[in-house]
Amino acid sequence: MESKWKVIKTKSDAEPWWFFENWEQDIVEEWSFDNEVEAMEKYKEQILHHRSLYPNMKAKHEIGRAHV
Repeated sequence: MESKWKVIKTKSDAEPWWFFENWEQDIVEEWSFDNEVEAMEKYKEQILHHRSLYPNMKAKHEIGRAHV
């Protein structure tokens, strides 16, 4: 059975929500999960990690800051 939830890390000079053609080529890491809770935990972990590296980081939705 294929996992239904994924957390995808990309590296690009474009905003991540634009999803230009061939955006999949920008994927640098990808994690798959069977449920939303596990996927959101990984997402929050990544947000916290990147905030520690880049204190001026902003996210489109501040879920990582609001719920962590």
